[in-house]
Amino acid sequence: MAALTPIPLSRAGADISTLATAGAGGDTFPAGSATYLRIKNGNAAVCTPTFTPPAGGGKYGTTVAPWIPASVAATTGDKVFGPFPAETWADANGNVNVTYSVTATVSVQVLQAV
Repeated sequence: MAALTPIPLSRAGADISTLATAGAGGDTFPAGSATYLRIKNGNAAVCTPTFTPPAGGGKYGTTVAPWIPASVAATTGDKVFGPFPAETWADANGNVNVTYSVTATVSVQVLQAV
């Protein structure tokens, strides 16, 4: 898993042109109530992300099932997912864990409002 570095978003704007290659084994990024993951899909197949919270990370120590949102469309899909508040999504290192159904020609970017 690759650790993704958030790009700060502010009223002054943000350069969202630089994306990272989606990790074949998934990625991690800092959890936060103002943190979002952008997925840009250039693959011929749809890309379905799976966000997996830590066991016992839910309210009252419950375990929350992995979240599998709507897929990112094939070849030209570009979606933003989130936010990911720490109280539900942060693992022991404070990170969100995500995997992807396909990774070839899939780019990702973490956006964090400041």
